[in-house]
Amino acid sequence: MSGHLKLMLMPKFTFSQSFKKLTFLFLLSFSLTHAQVDLARWPLTSNGNPVNVQPEVNADPMMRGLGINAFIDGGGLGARSDGWTTSNNLAIDEFLQISISPSVGESLLINNLLLTHTRIDRLSGGSRQGPRNYTIRYSLDNFASFTNLVINQSTDPNGKSENIPINLSLLDGQTLTIRFYGFRSQNTGTGREWLINANTLKITGSVQKCGNTTTWNASSWNNGAPTLNNKVVINANYDTAVNGSFEACELVINGGKTLMISPNTTVKVKNGIDSKPTGNLIIENAGSLVQVKDDAVNIGNVTVKRNTSPVTRFDFTYWSSPVFGQTLFNVSPNTLGDKYFSYNTTIQNWKTEVNGSAVMTPGVGYLIRSPQSFSTTIASVFTATFVGSPNNGAINVNIPLNAATTGNFALIGNPYPSAVDADAFINANAAVLNGALYFWTHNTPISNNIYNANDYAVYTLMGGVGTSGNPIPSGKIASGQGFFVDLVDGLGASTTLVFNNSMRVSAVGQNAQFFAANQSRAEVEPATMTTAISTQSNSKSRLWLNLTNNQGAFSQTLIGYADAATNGYDRLFDGLFLDGFENVISFYSLLQDQWLSIQAKAMPFDNKDIIPLGYKSTIVGTFTISIADLDGLFGDQEIVLEDKLTGTTQLLKEADYTFTTEKGTFNDRFVISFPNKTLSTDDFVTNESAVQIFSTGNQLTIKS
Repeated sequence: MSGHLKLMLMPKFTFSQSFKKLTFLFLLSFSLTHAQVDLARWPLTSNGNPVNVQPEVNADPMMRGLGINAFIDGGGLGARSDGWTTSNNLAIDEFLQISISPSVGESLLINNLLLTHTRIDRLSGGSRQGPRNYTIRYSLDNFASFTNLVINQSTDPNGKSENIPINLSLLDGQTLTIRFYGFRSQNTGTGREWLINANTLKITGSVQKCGNTTTWNASSWNNGAPTLNNKVVINANYDTAVNGSFEACELVINGGKTLMISPNTTVKVKNGIDSKPTGNLIIENAGSLVQVKDDAVNIGNVTVKRNTSPVTRFDFTYWSSPVFGQTLFNVSPNTLGDKYFSYNTTIQNWKTEVNGSAVMTPGVGYLIRSPQSFSTTIASVFTATFVGSPNNGAINVNIPLNAATTGNFALIGNPYPSAVDADAFINANAAVLNGALYFWTHNTPISNNIYNANDYAVYTLMGGVGTSGNPIPSGKIASGQGFFVDLVDGLGASTTLVFNNSMRVSAVGQNAQFFAANQSRAEVEPATMTTAISTQSNSKSRLWLNLTNNQGAFSQTLIGYADAATNGYDRLFDGLFLDGFENVISFYSLLQDQWLSIQAKAMPFDNKDIIPLGYKSTIVGTFTISIADLDGLFGDQEIVLEDKLTGTTQLLKEADYTFTTEKGTFNDRFVISFPNKTLSTDDFVTNESAVQIFSTGNQLTIKS
């Protein structure tokens, strides 16, 4: 067993790991709900006309498809019809139908469909038996498309009561149509009946109150700047770079008009979005579309763009689709047909998605190589374009597993057209995650088709570590970003990972950190480490250390203190080191037999802590250990590196430490400590010929 993760050659990966079990954090989330009422009822005693309709609701009488006979008097019991097909499959023109819509200027939250129905058999022995099976469907576009509520279930001559969840938002101008299909009746002729019982057929839900409507007309809002309580109508082209980010209760883009969400701007919508035919909603790279309600329904397509950092032909990028229905091919049409991959979690290996014809599943990550037309030496920015209905609400990602294996990984991704908060994602999935998220950066040039495991940036609840030329993960997972997660053992044949709207980030400028190739290739300077640090919790104190050489070798490790951490292995805070066979240099801290890219320790801070550092080198050479950055209490704390091989100590705030090494793995050469400042700052002498005095734990050290 190893205390780190081992990565085989890409695209074939083999992982192994060991860890201690521990208690973990739960994220408690709360949501506001509306009072549920009967929005409409169909007693069916007066030609199927609805009653008890709320004033904000329009409901139509029950109708029938042309393939069945007219309504038969239900004798006060309800409405029934006969002539249902004897086929084993439903007939599209044989149905009973109800529909409901919000009044002008209103919107509805539809919760449930309630009904009781009975099959009527006229003769014994099965002759002239009513439909023995039924299906219930709903549609928001008059059945140009539909969703199944009940599929091919058995009817009952003794009656059957159902309470069927629908859970969707119905916007102003939308109509919800529900159809009840009966089939597999017995014999021919009349009398093969199906009864929808009186006083039970109803739709429940609530009225979603939006305030006054405000419309954008060329240069201004006609009813004041919108808030999260206003219905917003875009009736002229709107660019958030020019006119600003905004919020809305509901959002409508009229035909022929364009809403452009520009980079580092946000549009936040409480409920649904309706992009009318010929209307355009375009989300540029690093722009964000955020929705609040998980049950909000969207109509029409959006276009989402995502730029990589400059890439060459052989660079791979991990992608995830922010829209529904996108194929891998349409992400990168000029990629070779055998260079689209998914990750098979059952066998823990890559699967080729031939010609990219597979539709991207929301919340799942995919691996795609750069277009074949790209240069092998000169890097260029690649823009992926996603077109479809924007993903929204709770997204449950099913992860098939082999119950007999351990050390399982899954390639998943942000399913939304906005950033996702990594801490919220980790906490919501704490029961199944080991905690670390791994982001592919393709930093090291490939050699003999080998891709380097050191090219993974790592993030846990403690923070992140980066790769050479790239920022550390900020904790905001960008739209379109795919990434690996490390799963706990013992999950059985499958598990589920959850995304929901509470994880989405609405703050402007938080959807820009997309990991692809080495961002140092870009002409624009990447986000700095300080920027990433500032977006993370102020309750943490952290120290980032780099191990480098003059030829560009790079590895980073993080040591930090947090209130929720312990001094043992914390699977949500500590990040196991991802070890690749081709890494030139690897740098990590040690916790017993664990190799950690990220090590979290408990508060309160103990200046007597001594933390071993390990490294692995595939070359003989000269390397340097330096402070990359720090925050919290480390701003006022001395940081001492001790080289046990040479007997040398170094105050890292005063100078970097350079050393020579042979090839191999060295886990007992370096330790880091944090001595008290027993003397004033002026008493510490930095001149190389002078004397330095400091304490480490209970030991007093004098160095000349």
